[in-house]
Parts: sequence; C-alpha cells; structure tokens
Amino acid sequence: MTTINKVPAQNLEIGGLVLDLTKTRIGHEFYESFYLCFQEEPLPTELKEKVNIVVEEFTDPKYGTRIVVKVGETITYVDNIAPRKIEESAKRACEHTANYIFNLEEFEKSMEEEIR
Repeated sequence: MTTINKVPAQNLEIGGLVLDLTKTRIGHEFYESFYLCFQEEPLPTELKEKVNIVVEEFTDPKYGTRIVVKVGETITYVDNIAPRKIEESAKRACEHTANYIFNLEEFEKSMEEEIR
C-alpha cells in the first residue's frame, strides 16, 4: 500500500514559470520573443527555477500597448512597444529581468552571510 503525504496548500510553491498574460498579437509576439531569449540566458537553472515571471499587457487606444514584466511582485521592465520594435523590446526586457534575478541571488547570499 502506498502512503501519500499531503502538503498544505499555503506551503506549496511552484517556481520556474513564465506566464503569458498578454491579450493581443503584439503582446503574444513580445512574450514569445521574451521567452526564447530568457531560455538562452546564461543564468544557472536553479536561479531560473527559483522565481516566477509574469508578462502582462495593457492596451490603451491613446498610448498603444504597454508591456510589464514582473519577477514575483517586482517590476523589472515596463515599456510601450511599437509593432516594429517587438524583438528589440523583448531582448531588453530579457536582459533587465536576468540581471535582476542574478542580483537578487547575490543579495540573498550577502544577507545570509550578515545573519551568520
């Protein structure tokens, strides 16, 4: 007989997700470019699996498409993007996000050392 241990839902965390909360073709293209770039970033896998990333899109008839990239609750990139600059914007967002994740890891290590 197999025993299954139940984990309370409030203790369950899933990391390593890149969520697509875009609505339009421009938003989806941005997400795809961002995702492909992020997969190629030379961050260690354990860092990528530690965080969740959300790519959100907000549309406004006056200002166009605004993309917001967040790691957890922290915004790492915001931009109004033009259709002809999707890949350029996605690459910039990818670089900002990867730098944030790398620096977050360094910050956590320094805090652990200070506690000791």
